[in-house]
Amino acid sequence: MSLLLLTACGGNGTGAAGVDGGGTCRTVAACGGDLRGTWKVTASCLEAYSLDRSSCPQETLGARGFGETGSYLFKDDMSYAANVTASGSFTVAVPGACVTSDLTTTCGSLDSFYKSFVQQAGSLFESAGCVVSGSDCDCTFMASGQAVTTTGTYAPSGATAVALTPATATTVQTSSYCVEETTLYWGSISSASSSMVGALVLTKQ
Repeated sequence: MSLLLLTACGGNGTGAAGVDGGGTCRTVAACGGDLRGTWKVTASCLEAYSLDRSSCPQETLGARGFGETGSYLFKDDMSYAANVTASGSFTVAVPGACVTSDLTTTCGSLDSFYKSFVQQAGSLFESAGCVVSGSDCDCTFMASGQAVTTTGTYAPSGATAVALTPATATTVQTSSYCVEETTLYWGSISSASSSMVGALVLTKQ
């Protein structure tokens, strides 16, 4: 459900995701349920992030080293607030065919751009860099560990999914989920331009 990356989960939208005792991802059937209340992130197991870009459909983001902690509040008035902190790193693999025939020069330009980008005020990342890897340009971002608060509204999307609309964006993020007593399993996230594979497990406070 990572609102940081979609501004962290399972696959095709038919199941929620969970984390087993060994810290690996597993599938939990989406069952819906009452989201109202405060939920604390107790486990995250993010895997990959796909960008639906017609100009470069093969570009992907690997998020296995990326996680988040914090809490989410879902209110009776259908508004929500999230206060989360990102940790770790993620990588973006940009295929050479999506940049230019001169991969070294273009990858160097991306490296300079991202280094400048993460130095801006309010950045969630402490560093970034890109290197040529075979026929790709691989870029790595390191999280700064800065807490971020996000607000917005939520609404049911069928019986086992919810649509989130951040106050600072017009893109609707849809996710499957399952509430089992005091545990919330947050599954696949998709929007008009991206999707996240992985898992978040939260406990009601």
